[in-house]
Amino acid sequence: YREARNAFSRLSIERPEDGTLRIGYAIASGLEYDAGAAVFAMRRALELDPISVRLVPVDAVLRRRVLDLIDHFAAESRRNEFDRDALFMVAALNTVIGEDGLAFFALDRAIDLGDDDISTYNLESIIRQRMEERMGTGR
Repeated sequence: YREARNAFSRLSIERPEDGTLRIGYAIASGLEYDAGAAVFAMRRALELDPISVRLVPVDAVLRRRVLDLIDHFAAESRRNEFDRDALFMVAALNTVIGEDGLAFFALDRAIDLGDDDISTYNLESIIRQRMEERMGTGR
């Protein structure tokens, strides 16, 4: 995953407005067990380009890797029930793969624990919007 991480890093510098590149970096970092870099990159992506979380192209291979990362961060949140970053990552990664209900549940818990970062509120807005679209309300 180091090559992918390096590629996403280079591309993010060239195109800093493209949040999908930061999300790619976040995923690659998580797969390299660098949780700090993964959280930082995901928060930055959702701060600068919130809609990007809906634009990541997900195939079967990436979905499986993201599910593995979700399992990792969920386990972290169980080990430390006050780990807002782990809950944020569970929410963000679930959003990447379209699991908005699971994302909302994790994000709601992070907010209850005091996660008031702009990336959290941007993610909450994206999740709510997509859930409303799926329910047909379009609000």
